[in-house]
Amino acid sequence: MKSFVICLILILPAIVLGFDCKGNVDGVYDVGCKVFVQCINGAENVVECPVGLVFNKNTKLCDLPTRVPAPCGNVMDCSNKKDARYADLTKQCTSYYTCNGGIYFGHNFCPGGNVFNEKLQTCDWKYDTEPPCGTKTT
Repeated sequence: MKSFVICLILILPAIVLGFDCKGNVDGVYDVGCKVFVQCINGAENVVECPVGLVFNKNTKLCDLPTRVPAPCGNVMDCSNKKDARYADLTKQCTSYYTCNGGIYFGHNFCPGGNVFNEKLQTCDWKYDTEPPCGTKTT
């Protein structure tokens, strides 16, 4: 579990660094189900939702998953899954969710029309990803 938390701490800045408030109007922008960015005068303020809460696009606040629309409101069953990221097939693989220690850690979204590649554990081009998420043939 400690290694997963450390991994999240290292990955989180990389995810958020991909979002730049310069050129965006002041407001709240979602980065994933657990994190959002507040833009104020071109500066980013990264907010991570507390454990048990997810970002609600409608209210622009952290909220209970039961009050949040899909995909962030979907609580996936991780009780029998290995520690990994999994493509969300209900969203045509444009998002993925993380399981660790049998616990669901939320959804994240793939940028720019990419899909989740379970083999590589990252978002990838559809043509470089094997079915059911992509079109790559072996």
